[in-house]
Amino acid sequence: MVRIRYIEDIYKQLIENQQNSKNSMYLFLRYQYLYKWNIRITEMSCKIIAFGLQGYVRDRMNIFDGTIVCLSVLEMVLFSGGNKAVSAFRAAIESMDNFDIQEENNNTMLMFKNIDFVDTYLDPESEAQKISSQMDIGFNLFFSIESTLKIIAYGFFMDHNSYLTEAWSQLDFFIVFTSLIDMSFDSVNIPAIKILRLLRTLRPLRFVSHNINMKVVVIALVESVGAIFNVLIVVVLIWFMFAILGISLIGQRLGYCQMDNQQSYYGINYEKVNIYIYIKYIIIYFIQLKCIQMGNNWSVFQTNFDNILYAMNTIFILSSLEGWPDIFFLCVDSDMKEYGPSKDNYSIIFIYFFVFILVGSFFLINLFVGVIFLKFNEAQKNEKRQSLLFLTEQQSRWIEFQIMIIGVKAEFAANNTPVNKYQLFFYKIINFKFFDAFIMLCIVLNIISMAVDYEGSTLEYNQALEQINLVFTSIFMIELVFKLIALGFKGYWISSWNRFDLFIVLSSILDLILNSMGNSMSFLRVGPQLARIMRVMRVSRLLKLVKTMQGLQKLIETLVFSLPSLINVGALLGLVFFIYAVLGVFIFQQVTVGIIINRYNNFSNFSYAMITLFRARTGEDWYKIMLDLSKTTDCTEGKDCGTYFSFIYFISFILIACFIMLNLFILIIIQYFEDYHMKDDNPLQAFNEYLDTFRSVWSKYTAYSNGEKIKMKNLIKFLCELPIPLGYYDKSDDQQLIDKHQVAKDIMNMKLP
Repeated sequence: MVRIRYIEDIYKQLIENQQNSKNSMYLFLRYQYLYKWNIRITEMSCKIIAFGLQGYVRDRMNIFDGTIVCLSVLEMVLFSGGNKAVSAFRAAIESMDNFDIQEENNNTMLMFKNIDFVDTYLDPESEAQKISSQMDIGFNLFFSIESTLKIIAYGFFMDHNSYLTEAWSQLDFFIVFTSLIDMSFDSVNIPAIKILRLLRTLRPLRFVSHNINMKVVVIALVESVGAIFNVLIVVVLIWFMFAILGISLIGQRLGYCQMDNQQSYYGINYEKVNIYIYIKYIIIYFIQLKCIQMGNNWSVFQTNFDNILYAMNTIFILSSLEGWPDIFFLCVDSDMKEYGPSKDNYSIIFIYFFVFILVGSFFLINLFVGVIFLKFNEAQKNEKRQSLLFLTEQQSRWIEFQIMIIGVKAEFAANNTPVNKYQLFFYKIINFKFFDAFIMLCIVLNIISMAVDYEGSTLEYNQALEQINLVFTSIFMIELVFKLIALGFKGYWISSWNRFDLFIVLSSILDLILNSMGNSMSFLRVGPQLARIMRVMRVSRLLKLVKTMQGLQKLIETLVFSLPSLINVGALLGLVFFIYAVLGVFIFQQVTVGIIINRYNNFSNFSYAMITLFRARTGEDWYKIMLDLSKTTDCTEGKDCGTYFSFIYFISFILIACFIMLNLFILIIIQYFEDYHMKDDNPLQAFNEYLDTFRSVWSKYTAYSNGEKIKMKNLIKFLCELPIPLGYYDKSDDQQLIDKHQVAKDIMNMKLP
């Protein structure tokens, strides 16, 4: 850790040197900036003298310009680096440890602040809602004070590295500013203010600005936007061509008679069967007229091609491959305008759908995904190169090793041969080459015995399974006892696998106890169910096979190593869900009935909104939910009617959550497999080789302390025997002579305690 800090200090010095080289350019730009504002101040003063203050403010543009100039002058006077009082106050704020503590705890504060979004169950007049509102006010004031302190500490926008020069700070300031306006007009019921309250949904974005790992993902996405936008234009243009073709082929053909008795949608149009072609055009109007005369409605399916907007919406639904057979068969059964559907009347249209699915979905969507893969990967590597700007490839690899070392736990004591003859006897047993194979066979047989249980089995059959279970539990207990005697509790506890085995054995014992008690005691009536849960835990012991299969072990190590990046993308996806759920409750809360919208799938509160969005994210009937929420007929305005905004809402959600965020998970896994699994010289493989070498040499010199410490007199020998880059021994040079005096001098320079 000392070496890591040393590298960080060097890196900071290099950055400072680079910044110093830019000071002259910064001063020039600053003076140029001040000169420009002096001209604007002079211009404003001349206008006021010429027209008077009343004449000056009659023009709205003058009011706007004057406000900007006054704010700039105020910033130059109060928050510029030339103000000595402010400079002293800045230094005091920056030196306060509490300021750093506030930064570290910002995510916690933000989490509590966003509780107000989740309280959609609460009655607006309830005491709990009042407490939630008070909490919201408190957190708004807290973050307002935070922004004020940062403005004082760093300057507002004119100083170098001032508050508003960073994009994330601009986002923070905008959210804080709109939150204060929203709080000020909370009791005002004006439509314009209601629209402003939509900005509440942006508050969770502050999580990104205060989380470095999420920032990296967002920055990489933003840097990829250019290429993604270019390919998106190509995709939309081709979809537009298919939409226009769809209007020509299927436009005005998807009308039907909506009957109150909910008959087949063919309904009244069965009358036209076997009508001759020359009579067909005479009875078209009659069919629609008869439908209306019978008290029914002549409607059009919502997934239609009647105009370019509906056609593009239908094309997007088809590209997602969700529900495309339903739309396809509607078009196959379509007929002339106002004539209604006729079964298999327009079968030739399958060519249109076949070509679009191949080109518009399979090819274009994968092209879009491929560009995201390529550009996001490039942007992430550029971001990594910028963070390691002054480091060589070897130094970058060394940092990767340090990260891996932090996650490694000492497991050397288990490899040390005990001296006691009784311990040695059991040590030889547990290290016998067939011992592990026998235990693994028992685990597999035990799992098979659990798998053959079934409902309705006889009493004798269940008793036989219980006896088999008792035998295997006894075998696992004997294994535990043997290892405890051979290694001692301290040596046994060092290994994570041994701790895992101990938990499984204890849960098996608890399984036997609960199973024997059954329902004999009132508080153990859940005993049998809990016993089954404990028994299923044994299946997880199959994970021990990972130790014996190197390929599987490398696979799992790569997956584990990619977990931090996957968690970052998952957190960002969760943030997207959170924002869309809050926005959905705000807009669609009143819609409670539809084809898919019901008591379980709706946006009546935050929880149901999250569940509905998760369903939409999996692709299950997402477009039907969208159509339900867009319904503006057969409803009461202001109570249960939807809005056409649902099209923008769901199309943007599917685009972000399905087409972009989901593929980022796949991209990260592929990237880590390429870097840490596929390459022969990947860092993970090299680290494991170094780790095995280190463990063997370390165990040689630390047997007396069970691998916990090394004697000072053996430290030089240890480092001389340890291969490069961990030590001084060069495997490629058999004639190498190591200068032990130089090794001792290097140890002294490390200033070890």
